[in-house]
Amino acid sequence: MQGLWGESRVRWLGWAMLGLVCGLGIAVGRSYWLSNFNEVSVGPWQASSSLGSRDAGRLARAGLALNGILALNRHEALYYFAESDSGGRRLSGRCAYRIEGEDPDARWWSLTVYGPDRFLVRNPQHRYSADRNSVTRRDGRRFVVRLDRDLDWVDRDWIALPAGDFFVALRLYNPADDSVNAPQTARLPEIVRERCA
Repeated sequence: MQGLWGESRVRWLGWAMLGLVCGLGIAVGRSYWLSNFNEVSVGPWQASSSLGSRDAGRLARAGLALNGILALNRHEALYYFAESDSGGRRLSGRCAYRIEGEDPDARWWSLTVYGPDRFLVRNPQHRYSADRNSVTRRDGRRFVVRLDRDLDWVDRDWIALPAGDFFVALRLYNPADDSVNAPQTARLPEIVRERCA
């Protein structure tokens, strides 16, 4: 009888552990998926109207924590993410891109590329982002930032790409009130695919 009770206890403990692992896996997975913040679209860019506000739910906040994004209040910063180009194709390190446009209506902005592991892309030039103060203006207003794995022609307006898929984060610091109140109306740059290997 005692042996049967011991087997039953071990079996019960095994099922409890399996349930705990599955529950945690689902919670983490949902947090990652919900952290895509894709309720607002502006061309290839996705954003959340609740990110950085009290309206963000527990799962969205958990997603922020898991992804290492320290969201400021949306009057201080708006966050846009792109996983595809302006043609709707998934961003891939096998291709080269240009991000082109005019300054978004914000005091300062930055573009950063993240690899599939959600970390910055290592490169010998240590180029991880471009921002309002670092880009060259083509006609006094427009800028072009190139995303490429090719190191042969690297110029100052270049960000390294990983071998696989990636995403781009566009952060607008001290954005205009119009963008804060309606993030889908912000004037954001295009992401144009130039070539693929």
